[in-house]
Amino acid sequence: MAFERKKIVVDEEIPYIRGVFEPVADVSYLRYNQINRKALENVDGIIIRTRTSCTPALLDGSRLSFIGTASVGTDHIDLDYCALSGITVSHAAGCNSSSVAQYVITALLSLVYRQRKKLREMTLGVIGVGNIGSRVAAIAQTLGMKVLLNDPPRALKEGGTGFVQLESLLAQSDVVSIHVPLKPDTWHLADVPFFEQLARTPIFINTSRGEVVDEAALVRFVPKMSAVVLDVWEKEPHISKMVLDISSLATPHIAGYSIEGKRNATVFIVRATASHFGWKGLKNFSLPPLPIQTISLSKNPNAWEEGLHLLFNQMFPIHDEDFRLRLAPERFEELRSSYQFRKEFSGYAVKGAVVEVLSHKVLKSLGFTVR
Repeated sequence: MAFERKKIVVDEEIPYIRGVFEPVADVSYLRYNQINRKALENVDGIIIRTRTSCTPALLDGSRLSFIGTASVGTDHIDLDYCALSGITVSHAAGCNSSSVAQYVITALLSLVYRQRKKLREMTLGVIGVGNIGSRVAAIAQTLGMKVLLNDPPRALKEGGTGFVQLESLLAQSDVVSIHVPLKPDTWHLADVPFFEQLARTPIFINTSRGEVVDEAALVRFVPKMSAVVLDVWEKEPHISKMVLDISSLATPHIAGYSIEGKRNATVFIVRATASHFGWKGLKNFSLPPLPIQTISLSKNPNAWEEGLHLLFNQMFPIHDEDFRLRLAPERFEELRSSYQFRKEFSGYAVKGAVVEVLSHKVLKSLGFTVR
């Protein structure tokens, strides 16, 4: 019996994937806005990003049996419809958790350094303690912060030990960082009652989904916050100029855009696709290891916060991305698509005076190699 080649469509902006499926399938690479009903005629599977909304309007009448999304979330996919239609859905859960966590800490350190605060005297409130929230909490604890955790589903399942109520977190936190999936019960989670409970003029950070925050409420209550960091936006890619203006740090949805995160996502989705279609040669697909880059500081830091800020900013100059977005917010999608993926902490070996200031133990705990 002749081998029947499957037909798949792949979002052309997913990295490290070109040429992978060609030995076993007929592959079309399209921009996210070209993936429409016509493009899916006689197609067996699609590999997408969050920009493709998989609703009945797109999927009705197709012969799709598989959707793979190179993303952590699935809020762009109608999972109920897919289940009823016999369409398998796979997503790359946890693929970029380190990247997002390191974005959060880099942004936080930049602001703490500018505000002349002491990290070890601050309390971080983490809302949503999944793959990403857990990593944010772990890094913060390594850096000496007190951490409060809020995750009602986990608290219900595991018991309340280790978790606090949302109102308690909002009243006690110097930093509030949101890491929840977008679901009906998290839409506009950060609303007027939410912001009314802030008590310490905290730094507010959202890297989850834009719709988790009621931006009208955010604008209204910005005086209750010492800084606002946004990587995700309620109406992206058409972001609010007013919300951009009140943000202390603003980026075009690139918190998860590390080399390692993108590689993880591609490896996961290739393996999931291969498993679904029975392509044995790709079930253990991998990419070659990345080289370690050595990094040191030209300026010797005088204090803990300065050393951390200088090191993290050298790896990820977050203010450059903020500047680019403010210069041309209408180019949000282009800026996101053209972003040069950064390396995670594990991709660096640290040497020089900063090692003594920050300590071998802390640097190794964060994932660095120390030389």
